[in-house]
Amino acid sequence: MNRLALVALLMLATPAVADPLIFTPEVPDSLSGLGDWLDAQGRLAGAIYSYAAADLDGDGVDEAFMKVTEPTWCNGDMDHCRVVIMRLEDGVWATYGYPYAKDVTVLDSITAGWKDLQIDDHVEVKGEGTGIHYMTRP
Repeated sequence: MNRLALVALLMLATPAVADPLIFTPEVPDSLSGLGDWLDAQGRLAGAIYSYAAADLDGDGVDEAFMKVTEPTWCNGDMDHCRVVIMRLEDGVWATYGYPYAKDVTVLDSITAGWKDLQIDDHVEVKGEGTGIHYMTRP
């Protein structure tokens, strides 16, 4: 096998590393009604909200990721703040998890029908029961 073929084979065998979600100050278009729903719930005064979207359960509808940057919602510093993971159910946004995170990456691997998440430097997977009960994967 020549060197070029070996490099190509290694590239195919190496799993692709996904990029972290990009959180923006605007609610993504795919999260229809989330901004209005949050306004109706009331927002935390002085907090900075940022958003991302990804389909975690493969149903073609994005779940919402909302990062809340505010001292009581952060763990140790203003980079590792709560990321609230929500899903639209019967017209209401339901919370499915809320890890502290600087970066969130949606992985291609799936556990219990939901894509696994990389939260900063560890991977979390969907546990048993309803909603996204993330547990650290060994």
